[in-house]
Amino acid sequence: MVSIALGGLRHLRPEQMRQLYQACVTPVLDYASTVWHDPLTVATTTLEVETHILPRHLRLRHRAQNTITSLHTLPRDHPIWDTLRRAQKRKNNIGSHARFPLAEALKTMNLGKLDELEMIDPRPLPSWRAESFTDIEIGSDREAARERAETVRSSSAIVVYSDASGREGHLGAAAVALDNNLQVIESQQVQVGPMGRWSVHVAELIGIFYAVSAVFKISHQRPRKEHDGTTTATILYDSRSALQAIQNPGNKSGQRITHAILQAAAEVQAKGIALRLQWIPGHCGNAGDDAADRLAKDAASPGKTHPFRPLLTRKRALIRDAIPAQWEREWRTSTRRGHLRKIR
Repeated sequence: MVSIALGGLRHLRPEQMRQLYQACVTPVLDYASTVWHDPLTVATTTLEVETHILPRHLRLRHRAQNTITSLHTLPRDHPIWDTLRRAQKRKNNIGSHARFPLAEALKTMNLGKLDELEMIDPRPLPSWRAESFTDIEIGSDREAARERAETVRSSSAIVVYSDASGREGHLGAAAVALDNNLQVIESQQVQVGPMGRWSVHVAELIGIFYAVSAVFKISHQRPRKEHDGTTTATILYDSRSALQAIQNPGNKSGQRITHAILQAAAEVQAKGIALRLQWIPGHCGNAGDDAADRLAKDAASPGKTHPFRPLLTRKRALIRDAIPAQWEREWRTSTRRGHLRKIR
């Protein structure tokens, strides 16, 4: 270990190397030495606490719970569901039955919460499908993007702004369209839910979903003569990551929302509306973006909800946070910590 630590310091003088060794290496080596210096008398649980290394059984529980959670997001026609249903039936069995590792791991989890999770289809979208958006413009220059957003009204018959925001531990999303006098002609708001179960990224995707809905509604409210030929509609949004997720949909958390956006956009285009997505810098003084931000903040309060299921990523975060809490409970009830209680 010493040779590894000092391997890149060959050009230093010996006294400098010694000084670095004493300052950086020995504190690491000596850490908790009162516990590990005599391994024959050290309890494993104590050693793990002093070195802050998660116990093996909790590491394995973490991995098993993550795997089970991921399996429960697969489509119900996936072959693995036969095994999952069998494990769910056997998890409450009592007796001399052969142990089923998957069923044993399920005993540590809430099946009701697992069944509520989103579905993530590992199969890619058909490569021959028609594009749902005629253009997705994701710029990198803030000033150029701001100017493009200001002039988009001259090239688009319908312009909708969307945003997501958080307040007091909850997330909200909104979409708004303004007329030439900057008055609201259409708006939609939705409470996404608590931040513990939903992410800002997904709230942004939900905002785009409702923006597509707003485009569809506005197009139906306008006189039929405005629909001679193709109408161009643009949705302006200030999140590059959300636009990139729509541009390159994959088999990851939030997939169902992305697919819902693509399906809704395809239905809008089928009505003769050329639908575009365009990035606008956030908080750049644009009236539409500011209005969407205000509505999203208001939407974070309890109100209208959305039809999407809880996220895999947030469930994994809850599992990750529960493991240290379980370790803390086990340590507090352990008989091995009695002689260390007076050590501060």
